Amino acid sequence: MPISCTFDTVEERDIKILRVQGELDFDVRSSFQENLSELIHADQQKLVVDLGKIQRMSSVYIGTMIDYANKASSEGKTLSCMMEDRMAGVCRDAGMDKVVPIVVVKS
Repeated sequence: MPISCTFDTVEERDIKILRVQGELDFDVRSSFQENLSELIHADQQKLVVDLGKIQRMSSVYIGTMIDYANKASSEGKTLSCMMEDRMAGVCRDAGMDKVVPIVVVKS
């Protein structure tokens, strides 16, 4: 299943949001990374990846999120992630929240 990615901007709060829907499996990794790169290069300082509508996420994406959070940090930006509680628990168990702040949303 392909992913759908859209961008939103909250100018008054200096936030750029990448909203992702679908399944984050191996087949869509390059597409996801392209969208993350675009997010990192946005003018805004606060970057958010909204994974609240993701049905499934391969564990490789935990590393991808950490890599891009480090890239954002090296450019003086912050990258955080929104996701539903079940997925947030898995990501916390893997240690992702030590690098990428996680905000839990209701699905």
